[in-house]
Amino acid sequence: MDWKKLLIERLDNKCRICNQENVEKLDVDFIYGQEYLEEQYFQNKDEMYVWFVLHFKEESEYLQSICIDCKSKKMENKSIPLSKLEEFHFTPKAMDTRNNELDE
Repeated sequence: MDWKKLLIERLDNKCRICNQENVEKLDVDFIYGQEYLEEQYFQNKDEMYVWFVLHFKEESEYLQSICIDCKSKKMENKSIPLSKLEEFHFTPKAMDTRNNELDE
């Protein structure tokens, strides 16, 4: 069984942003950006999709279907511009913060 496809169908089978209905272009998106937490909790994506389908009522408020084009635009909006990358990662303050996190 394709649990991801089943989940997308339960999420209205269209992109929440642009209404794309081609199921081959649809993916599951985490509304509040909590995907990294889910990936830490579950062994793999299939296990995660099974859980979401079986607990759809509780989990659906955190999920939406999204097309790959809208998802890539969403990811671009959250990324750090290349011009800011060096400033973001390598300032003394950022390095001190990172080192303190590693020490804890």
